[in-house]
Amino acid sequence: MKGNTAPGADNIPSKVVKSTISTFAERFAAALNGLFEGNIMPPELFYSKTILLYKKGNRLDIGNYRPISLLPVLYKLLTRVITNRVVAAVEVSHALPPEQAGFRKCYSTVDHIYSLNQVFEKCREYNMPLYVIFIDFKKAFDSVELPAIWEALERFGVDAGDIEIIKMIYAHGSSKKQKRR
Repeated sequence: MKGNTAPGADNIPSKVVKSTISTFAERFAAALNGLFEGNIMPPELFYSKTILLYKKGNRLDIGNYRPISLLPVLYKLLTRVITNRVVAAVEVSHALPPEQAGFRKCYSTVDHIYSLNQVFEKCREYNMPLYVIFIDFKKAFDSVELPAIWEALERFGVDAGDIEIIKMIYAHGSSKKQKRR
């Protein structure tokens, strides 16, 4: 968790949590375990604060602003725990092929770039044609049906309780626009 980020709707700066985590880590772990066991989440956990960041150009044009959701620091901690548990389950089940390198520990997209360069070199050396297609799926994650995600997580061996928490996160997330001061 970065220490220099703006606080979310809970108004707790992440640097405060980082500097005091040792004093409340046991209590926080107990609270998280209670959340995992009971699948009961406080509603405040799901509220984010949305601000508009100016990019460039005319300040009166809303298209020149980018919305940023500032999440509660405890939400970030919860989702970090869930993410680690999902990643561990997926890695243990060997659900992802080695060709899937993005966002994985001990894998690098640089390895794939190297492999592709090797293929280019061999094709050039043996005067063979090579056809490569690159596809950029814009907003690809937004187009995935949620039931397909739940099914994939289950198939990959993710704990049913963790899947329920992820479902709650999707079902109850909301945001409020922060007013200008």
